Amino acid sequence: MGSWRQQPLDHVEGRALAGFATGGVPYGFHTMPVTDAQGRTVGNRIEIHEAEAQVIRRIFEDSREGKSLSAIALALNREGVPSPRAGSRHKTFGWGASSIRAMLYNERYVGVWRFK
Repeated sequence: MGSWRQQPLDHVEGRALAGFATGGVPYGFHTMPVTDAQGRTVGNRIEIHEAEAQVIRRIFEDSREGKSLSAIALALNREGVPSPRAGSRHKTFGWGASSIRAMLYNERYVGVWRFK
């Protein structure tokens, strides 16, 4: 009981339509709780994480300038820029070409957020 899988779809859809997060957000964004008058959390608003957003902008600029995915990842690793997995339970972390590619193809970075 209480599992997110058991919530009615219309509840989750309503949260999405209200502008609240319905799941994980990509690197460069974070969620902030929104509370009602009684202090209860009614949802989580998606906001830009400015420090990470600067990294995303740099990745797009480097790609536009013709740098390879591997070259972008190597530069970020050399400079010690924390990757999306930094601080997670994964033993291997750091920037990789596949991470850079996934970001460049993620529609959310150009403002397209889909539900369903």
